[in-house]
Amino acid sequence: MPPATIQSQISEDLAMWNKVVERSPSCEIVDKSGVIPLLRSVKSATEIKTIQEAIDMTTRGFAEALSFMKPGVNEFQVQATLEYGYAMAGARGSAFPPIVGGGLNSTVLHYNANDQELVSGDLVCIDSGAFHAGYGADISRTIPVSGKFTKRQKEIYEIVLKAEDAAIKAVKPGVTLGELDSIARAIIVKAGFGDFFIHGIGHHLGLETHDNCGPMAPLKKGAVVTIEPGIYLPDEALGIRIEDDIAVTANGYKNLSKSIPKTVQAIEKAMRG
Repeated sequence: MPPATIQSQISEDLAMWNKVVERSPSCEIVDKSGVIPLLRSVKSATEIKTIQEAIDMTTRGFAEALSFMKPGVNEFQVQATLEYGYAMAGARGSAFPPIVGGGLNSTVLHYNANDQELVSGDLVCIDSGAFHAGYGADISRTIPVSGKFTKRQKEIYEIVLKAEDAAIKAVKPGVTLGELDSIARAIIVKAGFGDFFIHGIGHHLGLETHDNCGPMAPLKKGAVVTIEPGIYLPDEALGIRIEDDIAVTANGYKNLSKSIPKTVQAIEKAMRG
């Protein structure tokens, strides 16, 4: 719902409860709107299993896209290939509209036109995930259109990957997303690209892609979060984001999406078929 101003008329249910309070001296209205988001911040074993199944379906879609990718295909054809893979693996569509941005489009955070042809030598940033049984995956990979990273692309990619790996390794009960952001950001800043990491490190994942889990409190066992640093260089038409879905365990973390190729070598190998 849109935010209300002080002049806005209050809702009928709140008006009713205000009347109850006025007529009952011992009664008060207590805000408990944070209870359900707090409960949602910790997933059950069954929920985590369902999210893992959605990620496994996403793995199939990314495999299809990696083998399909080549210069001259349209971003939308890559999206269609992803979603075909999801469907063939048993998913019911995408958890959110996929982002498939090549070249300059890879630097646009929420790009969704997906209507440009991919050009040899460019990167394409894919941010997508399958939807399954009420839950979804949220994975980002950045892929060289022609199948091989250039020296410059590899240089920036390795910085982002180093930042992501460091943040993932720091996941454990009690840590906050803000602390994980600082860990990844320090690496990117040291490399000289701090001004080009233009978003936060991640978010809770669950019934919604950006799950409503209330304030960014310390993570608890059972939380599932995304870790997704990025560097975006519009002047070079070069945007790189790497994102994995991470479950918080009793003593650390489990990378639920580790099966999707992520290193330079693994991506290039997968694209060779």
